[in-house]
Amino acid sequence: MTPPPSPSRAVRIGVSGLVLVSTVFGAVLVPAAANAEGTGAPPATSPVVAPSGAAPTAADRPTLPSATVTSLHSDVPVTPIGAAVDVRAADGTQFARSDLRQAGRWIHRGQTFVVDVPGSVTAAEIGVGQYGSYLHVNDCRDVGIWTQSLHPGRNEVTAPHDGLVSVIDRSTTDTGTVTVRGGHPVPTYVAGRTDRAVFDRQLREWRDAPFLQLVGDRVQADLLRAESTATADQNEELLAGQDLDARIGRWDDIVRTNEAFWGAGRAAHRVHLATPSRGVAGSAEYASPHDGWIGFATDHAAPHGLLTGDSSFGGEQHVRRAIGRVFQQDVTRWRDGFDQVDRDTSADLASIVVEERVNARNHLDSWTSKVQRFRATPIGQRDFWSNKLTTTTRSLMYDQLRRAYGDDVIARIAAASRGDAPERDARRTFVRAAARVTDRDLTHFFQEWGITVEDDLRAELATHPEPETAIWDDFDALH
Repeated sequence: MTPPPSPSRAVRIGVSGLVLVSTVFGAVLVPAAANAEGTGAPPATSPVVAPSGAAPTAADRPTLPSATVTSLHSDVPVTPIGAAVDVRAADGTQFARSDLRQAGRWIHRGQTFVVDVPGSVTAAEIGVGQYGSYLHVNDCRDVGIWTQSLHPGRNEVTAPHDGLVSVIDRSTTDTGTVTVRGGHPVPTYVAGRTDRAVFDRQLREWRDAPFLQLVGDRVQADLLRAESTATADQNEELLAGQDLDARIGRWDDIVRTNEAFWGAGRAAHRVHLATPSRGVAGSAEYASPHDGWIGFATDHAAPHGLLTGDSSFGGEQHVRRAIGRVFQQDVTRWRDGFDQVDRDTSADLASIVVEERVNARNHLDSWTSKVQRFRATPIGQRDFWSNKLTTTTRSLMYDQLRRAYGDDVIARIAAASRGDAPERDARRTFVRAAARVTDRDLTHFFQEWGITVEDDLRAELATHPEPETAIWDDFDALH
């Protein structure tokens, strides 16, 4: 018997839309303000703090305005959001989001530019560079982000290499606007603020910078405009005529959904996307997450779909998966049958929520027959890591918990597990925390999936009542 849909499922299924999101998690956000020449300055902001004892949500998050970029200078707002690595530690994500505030300027090696800093900003740094290696930029070397501390007043900075300019401020008190003068302006599109005709004019007139930048509420992207290799991605051409608000809005939606699904919504820091010429050597992935950024290599000639994919699961699967790996929690990274940490099974869990909301489908249910063949094995002989299951079918186990106990159940399990003593295998931590969070003895649920529940864990789980329905038989997510 399939349990009736929880209120959270009913709401989730009924929602549609990509940019304006009102989900079961209560996140209601609008695009960040700011931007390019002719669109007006960003509004003033102040930090927002969650009430004492309340779990941080997207509504508690301070805002992060974007730069106003003109041909001669850029104004970069600084707000007190702290360090991305500190937020990673608090939220338990696998990778940190970005500390970079894009300035929309390109500087050549040896060029000196001026940075004016107000007295209210005392912890700022200037950054020059970009993530990854690019053909015909810095001899294809990955120079990273070089930084120099700034002081209030006038600062003169000489670039050690060619690079994009960014402002970094990891303080929790600084507020003000940093002005960067000199260098070349970078075409910059801010979702919800920039007129497409203005951006197209920037692309035509601001030709000295080899990059363009896209900015959303939760995502920012540094895109190489064109590659010299004919088979590689030509990003500027790929964006021609596109509805950029819609594309950036979909990226924002994926990030928001992951933040809510994993319980990592307290940060104002954006996820930073980059398009290096080459991917990680030896990697079979089309996209590679790192601390502070995700790389979508242009030498893959667009199969990752960053700038070409539609809103279908197939069109966005690599983008969704890469962002999902940023937010993935340790408690879902179990040791597999080879005693290796499995990073794949839970990477796409939040994308399932996106798929249900956007396309009203859940592809996991199409694998029911494979799970049923797995269950033909006597329950005591089943093995979650056997080749009778795949990464996709294993993820259905997590999704059945979501269907039964709400879209935020994995976030609650992750939060509950952080107070537990570390276990060598996160499976034990997950089993224990899942029982506490759901207040259910989930022993039989895990047995159905061939997941080991040791005697000491069985005793702990037995203090909770059993599930009211056979949640392990839910193969119909949308009803």
